[in-house]
Amino acid sequence: MDLVFRALADATRRSLLDHLRRRQGQTLQELAGGFNMSRQAVTRHLDLLVKAGLVSVSWRGRERLHYLNPVPLARIGSRWIDRFSASRTDALVRLQGKLEKRMHDPDYVYEIYVRAPCEDVWRALTEGDFTRDYWYGTTVESSWVPGDPVRFLYADGRVAVEGKVLEADRPLRLSYTWHPLYDDALAAESVSRVTFELESTRGQTRLRVTHDRFPAGSRVRQHVVGGWEFVISGLKSVVERARPD
Repeated sequence: MDLVFRALADATRRSLLDHLRRRQGQTLQELAGGFNMSRQAVTRHLDLLVKAGLVSVSWRGRERLHYLNPVPLARIGSRWIDRFSASRTDALVRLQGKLEKRMHDPDYVYEIYVRAPCEDVWRALTEGDFTRDYWYGTTVESSWVPGDPVRFLYADGRVAVEGKVLEADRPLRLSYTWHPLYDDALAAESVSRVTFELESTRGQTRLRVTHDRFPAGSRVRQHVVGGWEFVISGLKSVVERARPD
């Protein structure tokens, strides 16, 4: 089981398993498209998942198709959950899932690699001179002290988004509430939360954006799904363009 735990310890490999859970039989090209890394890097992650038995492979001509294999996870469950408590555990998990689905829409998570130090990415997230270049022309304003306000302003002074700083651990973690004001229907919805996690890895910064705490049937979630990919891809371009060759 050591190989299974080692495979599951990495966020990228867990994300690959999530991709396969949503759709089985994906090629390397399809899986690599969801990550900002080389195909070789994705292949190394997949090989470790295959070695751990969490992913199985089938060939279709020259294409290698990947399938999620849940058996090792079931073995872990059977080892630590005896047959008498298994039914209760399954029932509680199902109940939790139903309650959480009823109360909240699922979290939105987006991850990208930026060829720059964490400090540069942090500045791009927190300084208005940067956000104007990639965040729909808005300027972010905040002291970045927990409890203080966050505002994204259009050039004419109108507030596009407002929030409150929840966490600010420079340059590794930033979190604030999210209340869009640029649309009346979105403004009527309860506030959600955005969290940025920055990790230095192999000379790059792995930036993970998690937008969560959506109410059930959230219009905001529907609206931001494509928006975050546009914004963070823009951040990557701005930061990398500013770096010396």
